[in-house]
Amino acid sequence: MDMYEDEDNNETVTEFPKAVGLGQRMYFGFRVESGDSELLVFPDVCKATAGPSFDSSPLHLIIE
Repeated sequence: MDMYEDEDNNETVTEFPKAVGLGQRMYFGFRVESGDSELLVFPDVCKATAGPSFDSSPLHLIIE
């Protein structure tokens, strides 16, 4: 997964943490490499946490 500065995914965010204001759009790109040409990926849940664990808290939902 990559984070981008713009909706055209031209400029990758390289410095973290990335400050994002309330209501500001965020742009992400997801990539899965597989030999299965019929594979489809649908992100179901995406959240930002203060730690590396999926269950870390506090959390902020990005995709719900």
